[in-house]
Amino acid sequence: MSADLTIAEIRQLRERSGAPMMACKDALLAEAGDQDRAYERLRVKRAGS
Repeated sequence: MSADLTIAEIRQLRERSGAPMMACKDALLAEAGDQDRAYERLRVKRAGS
């Protein structure tokens, strides 16, 4: 798990997904910084709610 996330990476995912900042940060951490996988994680999580 990478803790080397930047605000820019989190902001980029937030703009792409529309999810809250903390959800984006958590998804990026869970997916080791991979934007596409983090986006998919957020999409699936939102669909399941």
